[in-house]
Amino acid sequence: MTAFSFILGVFPLVIASGSGAEARKVMGMALLGGMTLATFLGVFLYPMLFVLIGKLFNYEKNRSIEPSTEQ
Repeated sequence: MTAFSFILGVFPLVIASGSGAEARKVMGMALLGGMTLATFLGVFLYPMLFVLIGKLFNYEKNRSIEPSTEQ
């Protein structure tokens, strides 16, 4: 939620016009692109990779093995 707020807060820097806006526009584009990419990776890509690797190595199958009852 804070990432989306940050992206929306930086957006006026990207669409700014007027004196001195060129420097702020470049900085805004870099911030907007970086935060958008980081948010996409954190929200979509990393969880998908976690599930894919878990299925690839049959993590759920290995996890369901019952513990031994040795005393």
